[in-house]
Amino acid sequence: MESKLKELMSKDEKLIWQGKVQNINVFDKTNKGYALIKLIVGLSLLLGLSLLYIIDTLNRGNKVQWLIVFIIAIIFGFIAIKEILEANKLKKAEYFLTDKNLFNLSPDRSIILPLSSFEIYSYTVDADGNTSLRVGKNAQKIKDYKLRNACTYPPDISEKTGKCTKAVFYNIPDIDNFKQALSSLAE
Repeated sequence: MESKLKELMSKDEKLIWQGKVQNINVFDKTNKGYALIKLIVGLSLLLGLSLLYIIDTLNRGNKVQWLIVFIIAIIFGFIAIKEILEANKLKKAEYFLTDKNLFNLSPDRSIILPLSSFEIYSYTVDADGNTSLRVGKNAQKIKDYKLRNACTYPPDISEKTGKCTKAVFYNIPDIDNFKQALSSLAE
């Protein structure tokens, strides 16, 4: 990740803090209900629509097109396991704080939030003890069980004001040193 960071940093930018996301459990206390609901809904739709298609096709006396069943399985199977996939991606994420930006980097994603876009931010500790940084007024409204997923999206920055309206950095490791580093940059 550090080589990826060097590519993204400007020449005069200085690394202040870094940390690797740890202790990601798909079915932890905070996310268990949401992940199970998505899993059950996705699998129910997969089975229900597949059976409905097969029964309807056979009742009409037609031959079942297994490609259609396969497409249904791919679409709703993905919905069912999306939370598991996102949680596993997050296990590879690393956060970097420079004097100009906050980075969320993983093998398939580069999220950059300029520190100059910070207006409102807060820290949240969920039921599992994970501390997340919420940046922007809209991030303050996100339910705890949606924070993990929210951190996989790029920040929303207002074109009008240049300020961040929504960004999440989930499960920040070494949170005390991170807070100290971030507050020292604000001075």
